[in-house]
Amino acid sequence: MERNIYSYVPNYAVIKSIPRDATTILDIGCGNGGLADFISCKIDGITISEIEYNLAKQKLNKVFLYNLENGLPDKLEKYDVIIASHVLEHIAYPEKLLLDVKKVMHKNSIFIVALPNFVHYKYRIKICFGNFNYENSGVMDYTHLRWYTFKSALQLLQNNDLYVINSFADGKLPFYRVTKKIPEIFQKLIKKVLFFISKGLFGAQFILIARNKNLKFNN
Repeated sequence: MERNIYSYVPNYAVIKSIPRDATTILDIGCGNGGLADFISCKIDGITISEIEYNLAKQKLNKVFLYNLENGLPDKLEKYDVIIASHVLEHIAYPEKLLLDVKKVMHKNSIFIVALPNFVHYKYRIKICFGNFNYENSGVMDYTHLRWYTFKSALQLLQNNDLYVINSFADGKLPFYRVTKKIPEIFQKLIKKVLFFISKGLFGAQFILIARNKNLKFNN
């Protein structure tokens, strides 16, 4: 049975992490191809959904209908950027996928990973009160097979020969309905302090940027 298809929600932390000189991108878990609305370069995509496949074909260069549990499709080219935004938590055994990701990286490629934070303070509170209910989206999405902390996300990439060159937490301030009224410059300062105190407690998602450890990249 086909799961619900959601409208594309841009992950701005991921989009901002894409180098301006990137010319080729592989969007793993591309959804309906909405990344093309924000990035004007050659984008290939992969999805397991036939509905998303038909939508993404209208926007992306190439789209592959493929189950990522089996890694990546054969005969892909090398890409400047490979993106897995909120994808790895859906994969039971991500090692095969990460192995194939390295195969489509050249020496200057980067792999951008975004993962939802299962130990965000909201979910810690819910679990303390015995609430562990699956939902249609978000951290408790019923299709999530794995949950990651900041530390375990780093370990996952490092254990698969991916060298993490940058990693950070991202998300809104606590009590956002109130704190969103604070000037943006102070919001950024407060978030910087909170993420310094604990990425795992206050970050809604983790962003990790990595290179293939087995390739010597240019500085």
